[in-house]
Amino acid sequence: PKGNPRFTVVAAKGKGDASKHRHTNRRFIDEAAEAKLAAALREIALKTWRLFDLGGWARVDFRIAPSGEPLVIDVNVNPD
Repeated sequence: PKGNPRFTVVAAKGKGDASKHRHTNRRFIDEAAEAKLAAALREIALKTWRLFDLGGWARVDFRIAPSGEPLVIDVNVNPD
């Protein structure tokens, strides 16, 4: 909501205050751009999987640079 910080807190991830989770807007780009970004993230995640020779399951975390470039910030082989 207006006046709140523009970052997600733990409560907005489904823990703690449920209202923060329900009221966190997670879309910042139009649907076409979002689909393109999702495809790029999938491709990078798969390349990361292969690069690190991962097996089982893992999580690849991203941040999006102001330029729109996806950046891998973490590869978690024991996601929880």
